[in-house]
Amino acid sequence: MTDLDRRMLLGVASVAGIAAVARAAQAGSLNPPAGPVAPTMKPLDQVEPRTPLQSLSGDNSSQYVINQPGSYYLTGNITGVASLNAIAVSAPHVTIDLNGFALLGTIGSAYGIFGSNAADGLSVRNGAISGWSGGILLATTSSQARIEFVNVDHCSNGGIIIGQRGIISHCTASACGVVGLEAQNGSRVVQCVAAGGTGSGHGISVDYGSVVEGCTCTENAGCGFVMAGAGILVTGCKATFNSMDGVLMNGPYNEVVDTVTTRNTLSGIHSTNSNGRIDRCSMLQNIGNGAQVDTVNGNTLVLRCTAFGNNGGDYSIASGNRPAQVASWGSVAGGFAASDAVANVR
Repeated sequence: MTDLDRRMLLGVASVAGIAAVARAAQAGSLNPPAGPVAPTMKPLDQVEPRTPLQSLSGDNSSQYVINQPGSYYLTGNITGVASLNAIAVSAPHVTIDLNGFALLGTIGSAYGIFGSNAADGLSVRNGAISGWSGGILLATTSSQARIEFVNVDHCSNGGIIIGQRGIISHCTASACGVVGLEAQNGSRVVQCVAAGGTGSGHGISVDYGSVVEGCTCTENAGCGFVMAGAGILVTGCKATFNSMDGVLMNGPYNEVVDTVTTRNTLSGIHSTNSNGRIDRCSMLQNIGNGAQVDTVNGNTLVLRCTAFGNNGGDYSIASGNRPAQVASWGSVAGGFAASDAVANVR
């Protein structure tokens, strides 16, 4: 064997030895550590820290009762029992995730979710409520509720009714009696639909200082929108085929802006109080009047609107209000001021 061959064999052996040492270092010790073996995975209460709602107890008025703050979720549908609510909440700061499941009422069942005046800050989301006496009913004195992505239908005493300073967002109420969606003072109703209200059911009703934005009310047995208190704003909404007024302005300082009312049985927009504003709205083919303002000397402003084809008349404005001049292709409208650069159209 030559010196070159010897050097090559020694080199190969050295590389192999280094690789073996490296493998041994990576493998680590085969002896277990001293002491008891500890778990290496998260416990279940860390993986899912919320409480399964169906694990709770009930009482003589409700199938399940939440009496502690916290986060709860459904693990399946809940079927109603006659005379009982599905879920009662008597604690503040509760979140209920319906988790895509449904509360399914039966004949004589009470409310899907009932909240007492202690249920401040209740959040309900992501599911359906069908066939109860009422869908969600919160005490009018409760506050800061948030109801979102909930579909309610066929609830004879109301779809979703919340207290003050709350939010109803991206919800639907279909074929509910009394009212589809209702909120007390200082609330917001956003991107919702209320349709097919039964009996004399209105679509959406809010109290003073509230805002209704981007909502649709159609084919309700009552009015589409009801502004029940003062200082309410309805904006960017649509009211069509309702059996009473499309929008009823019952309080002072109410404003209806960028809203379309079509084919309602009474008036498209109807103001029964003072100091309101109807601005950039369209009232088309309503069976009553297009825009109707009742209060004499009410100082209500009507401007930049379009009214056409309303059977009772496009505009019916009591004296002492502030409508802009109508630019008309038909007969001259009475009760309007002198020519105004910002005109109503019909």
